Amino acid sequence: MLKNKILYGMAIWLFCLWGFLSVPVYAQNDIERFEAVLLPVTETILSSSLAGYIQKINIEEGYAFQKDDVLIEFDCQLYEMELKRLTLEQKIAIEKLKTTKELFTLKAASKMDLLLADIELKKSKLEKEKQQYLLEGCQITAPFDGYAVEFYISPYQTIPASYELVRLVNGENLKLELFVSSNHLSKFVSGSKFDFYVNETKQSYQAQVVAIVPLIDSVSQTFKVIAKLNFNDPMLLPGMSGTVKVEK
Repeated sequence: MLKNKILYGMAIWLFCLWGFLSVPVYAQNDIERFEAVLLPVTETILSSSLAGYIQKINIEEGYAFQKDDVLIEFDCQLYEMELKRLTLEQKIAIEKLKTTKELFTLKAASKMDLLLADIELKKSKLEKEKQQYLLEGCQITAPFDGYAVEFYISPYQTIPASYELVRLVNGENLKLELFVSSNHLSKFVSGSKFDFYVNETKQSYQAQVVAIVPLIDSVSQTFKVIAKLNFNDPMLLPGMSGTVKVEK
């Protein structure tokens, strides 16, 4: 009789222990985690519109700048000399057209001569405008407020046209990107909110969905979610990562 009571008590104790342990495990299994990363809303890699010799770099990696600040300067003496030459050619074309018109009035020049003189003047104007456009590329200015994160050039270097110069980032406005299993598609709609835990700061931040990329990857069966943070923390930097929990 006593033995039966002992066995019965042990059974009750094991049952309670099983229930205590199984409930948390069940709750954990009901949650799925997805990796997410913070990215700058605005970033770009500036390239050179002309070939030339880099005379000066006005900032360094990590340095902040404001929109329209001159970041890089080229030695453009040759381009400036070419512009002067084209300016003289344009003046010659203007005088030639003027003279041709006078000769045409005196019937000493044909309509073809007049047409060719006019075309020559228009051509010289276009060549001058093209050279002026190239000269604008002698100074590389910042398209937005931000900071330089990586340079691909050095001072006194000669580079070809379309050469990558520097990578710029605006770190004030960040976005959150994550890939979520397609079975959670109905839980992520524009405007929906969720918590994002950042590994580097050990804190959670509330995020709000701003866009769902309407494409399911056929291999991973995931879709892309883009969200914004509802709280600006100066400690948050582009490239920080963390997790988002989603109930199954």
